[in-house]
Amino acid sequence: MHSLKTLFTDDTGVDAAGLEEKKHSAGLLDIKRKINFLKKIPLFNGLDNEHYIGLLNISEEKVLPQYDVVVKQGDKSESLFILKKGHIIIYRTDSPQADISAIDIFGEVGFVSGAPRLISVITTTESTVIEISRIRFMSFFRNDDAFRNGIILNIINEITQNPRKYKGIIDNS
Repeated sequence: MHSLKTLFTDDTGVDAAGLEEKKHSAGLLDIKRKINFLKKIPLFNGLDNEHYIGLLNISEEKVLPQYDVVVKQGDKSESLFILKKGHIIIYRTDSPQADISAIDIFGEVGFVSGAPRLISVITTTESTVIEISRIRFMSFFRNDDAFRNGIILNIINEITQNPRKYKGIIDNS
């Protein structure tokens, strides 16, 4: 007959139940960190935790090398990006427009409007981005009124609070 201890211990002497509990706790802590990060992004400000979890389910974290072209002006807008770590330069018609460091969003105009990319973005250091697919986001957006209303309000707030960021995009100058 086996004791409970031997039933939950593998051949290496590791307590399997304890290990699973630690993995579960580490996974929950990782999800909390990711949600707290998304809460820092103005586009996602004030959403419910279930919406943040939904965003995590439709996003992918990627590590990009230095000098990687993340998006190219004129290309189809298929994703929104959040710069989690690193540094990028935004170009418009081969002219640098802005430097962006971590915890900022880019590609949002084409992402929301469906228009071709208005900018090119190049990493200047190894960078970590969170990519959100437009197709998956729009499905989530269409099917949840509270999420949709929160995002629309945040877009309006972002444009009115940061008009310089959107100069030339919203007024074609």
